[in-house]
Amino acid sequence: MVDVEFLDFAKIFDKVPHQWLLIKLASLKWVKNWLLSRMQRVRINGTVSDWKLVFNAVPQGSVLGS
Repeated sequence: MVDVEFLDFAKIFDKVPHQWLLIKLASLKWVKNWLLSRMQRVRINGTVSDWKLVFNAVPQGSVLGS
């Protein structure tokens, strides 16, 4: 008999709360600096939104978010 377990990590980094990740990775100071005070804005048809703080997800284009 063989037990097999499949995990789908496709969307896992979109759902990771930064505070939880910081607790788990407290010994890695660069992770804290990388996640805290991260801001983003959106540009649609040349119109740019206001800057907003980001509290969840891993930045796109990063090693974890690629």
